[in-house]
Amino acid sequence: MKTQAWIAEFIGTFALIFIGVGAIASNALIHGQSGLVGIALAHGLTIAVMVSATAAISGGHLNPAVTIGLLTAGKIDLLNAIGYVMAQCLGAISAAFLIKIIFPATILQSIGMGTPALGQGVTPARLCRVWNRRLSWSPESGGIIYWFGCDFRYFDGRPHHRSRDESGAVFGAGVIRWGP
Repeated sequence: MKTQAWIAEFIGTFALIFIGVGAIASNALIHGQSGLVGIALAHGLTIAVMVSATAAISGGHLNPAVTIGLLTAGKIDLLNAIGYVMAQCLGAISAAFLIKIIFPATILQSIGMGTPALGQGVTPARLCRVWNRRLSWSPESGGIIYWFGCDFRYFDGRPHHRSRDESGAVFGAGVIRWGP
């Protein structure tokens, strides 16, 4: 058991949720003056600082998905993984509780308590540009499918002789050809 690591994960996740959701709520309070850039900087800088601060103590997971992935890969034992996930969840819950105390309920309702969502009128298909107006495959979808195919073929356990960078090159060529 690494109690010190669990505490580091609690603090790091607390900071990420508190500052991230706090930035979203603050932006709503000031009528969008900080904008998406301010919110993104708050999240990005918090992650950078917290991962740097906790990396030597706990590995700087700050996310149950990262911990579960490392457990699956055998990089962390089951007991510590359970402790990390519990600490991360408790840190997030504590931060959300403090946010609910600090900000008015109307602001938190207007931002969905900081939960990410697609913009109005944006669907996942439109976001990914997979379907065009005639409901047929668009040119971009071929590049996306090939890119995922290149990336996921490495998980079948067989040796491969091509570079892992190939999928990035294919995706980049598709972006240059068809646009972002």
